Amino acid sequence: FLCPKDLSVKTILVYGLSCLFFYFLFVPERHWQEGLASRYLIPFLPPFAILCAYTYEKLISQDRLLRNILNIFIGFTISSVLLLHIGKTAVRLPVVFGFETRDEYLRKMVNIYSTVEYVNNNLEDSSKVLLVGDRGYYFDKPFIIGPAYHGYIGYRSFRRPEDFLNRLKELGITHMLIDRPREFVISEFLDLIGSNEDFLTPKNFILIYKGNSTPLYEVHY
Repeated sequence: FLCPKDLSVKTILVYGLSCLFFYFLFVPERHWQEGLASRYLIPFLPPFAILCAYTYEKLISQDRLLRNILNIFIGFTISSVLLLHIGKTAVRLPVVFGFETRDEYLRKMVNIYSTVEYVNNNLEDSSKVLLVGDRGYYFDKPFIIGPAYHGYIGYRSFRRPEDFLNRLKELGITHMLIDRPREFVISEFLDLIGSNEDFLTPKNFILIYKGNSTPLYEVHY
């Protein structure tokens, strides 16, 4: 396995090991802390699967007993994974078979969805939402992703509420949606409003909707 004669297998092996090398070398520390690092393993999975199949084929061709042991082990592993995830899978079956609508499923499973649904159904097309969070893929209205690492808003640079409002005005923001359950993503924003309650005064930020801990504010300048 470690010294295959087939050039294509060698190429796959080098590619897979290179992916692992870059994974451990370049994945940001913040992503390790936030539990997001596993997504960077995706490029490694296809070559890893091919190498596993190659190894399996070589091993079972050498010994019948070993083949039986490997088949039992693989069958046990697959069955265990299915049993471990049957609870998570079962909750998705009603929407798969049409007993539950897409919207009903998303309202139940995605805390931000009901608030985004309100945005899509009630705000004008000219509106522009600051999403203090990172799950913007359900929006039909214009929006800006608000976590600090996206570079639009440097929360740590604001010293006064006016500084924050001026930046929102520059960006043309009319509403602000806070995805509070995503605390690890919006920590800089929470630090800002936690240290100074004046940043979200009722005069400038009027609460117009709140669903599943995701408030939507109308911004007034």
